[in-house]
Amino acid sequence: MLIIFCTFMICFLPLMVTNVFDDDTSYPVVHVLASVFSYASSCLNPFLYAVLNRQYRHAYSKLLCWGRKGIFTTNRNTNSAGSQTNSHSNSGKTVATDVYQYTVLMKKVQTVSNGDSDASKLINGQ
Repeated sequence: MLIIFCTFMICFLPLMVTNVFDDDTSYPVVHVLASVFSYASSCLNPFLYAVLNRQYRHAYSKLLCWGRKGIFTTNRNTNSAGSQTNSHSNSGKTVATDVYQYTVLMKKVQTVSNGDSDASKLINGQ
């Protein structure tokens, strides 16, 4: 947390000092460079959080598919018979999985409402 705060101070200090001591903007290049440093703080934050925070690292790895599971994968467990079943725990859910599941369900609903003969097979997952 101290590293994030120090990065913020280093990035915003030139802008604050420039605003205080050069109020009449006699050196516009200094103001532009100080503003770029302040924008750099916003650009550096995601990388700093990804490196320094374990929860952010885990979320980034899931988002970028670096882990075992990607965004569109579901949690799978095996039952006592050895066959795979879908897990209904919310531990692996993300917004992307919810959107994906919603679009799949909407396609099933549209298929049923269109009177498709294979609708029962689609709904039952066959």
